[in-house]
Amino acid sequence: MKGLKFEREKFLQWVNHTLKSYRVSTIDEFRVCFEFNDGSKSHVDGWIDFAISKGVKRLKLDFTAAESYKRTRCYMFPNERFTSEKTCIKSLTSLTLKYIRLTGELLEHFLSNCPLLERLHVDHSEDLVNLKIYCSSLKLKYLHIIRCLKFKSIEINAPNLESFGYVGKLIRLHVHSAPRLLDVRIGGMHSLHIMHLALFRATFIS
Repeated sequence: MKGLKFEREKFLQWVNHTLKSYRVSTIDEFRVCFEFNDGSKSHVDGWIDFAISKGVKRLKLDFTAAESYKRTRCYMFPNERFTSEKTCIKSLTSLTLKYIRLTGELLEHFLSNCPLLERLHVDHSEDLVNLKIYCSSLKLKYLHIIRCLKFKSIEINAPNLESFGYVGKLIRLHVHSAPRLLDVRIGGMHSLHIMHLALFRATFIS
């Protein structure tokens, strides 16, 4: 156990050193994929700040446990960094979040303040309950909500949305407007089924 802790700390410090020595002004993609624990939070906070400061286009944060039998610890997203009215991540086009605690309000803030965001994938978020997507100028094309156990409802008004996926418990789903939506995937906790768009409309849109 001590050896594993030492190796983890060594890895964290190595990443910090690497990022400090990175001199390029912009980056296209930044991925963080490792087994998170509470001692890693300040490091991850700094890595996210780094990615945003470099105008990242594609950001992926995946804290899935290395072994399936382990309970994955969820990273608490630093809301205070991204809920300011001054926050606008103009470069972000794709955001993938796995095992991260964040609210619908924060996701809505991202959608409102990331004008180029086209892909949003949220997987196993403990705090996500409700989500409202309303923006006539929204570029969002791909939206997947996967196994967020407390999730209850979503409202969608997204003129450019082409693909929507949901895996989880029964929820309230209201699509007000999504004229380009062609790919719809809805499944239970242990499955993922493709539903024809006509069936989707007949079921969920009055």
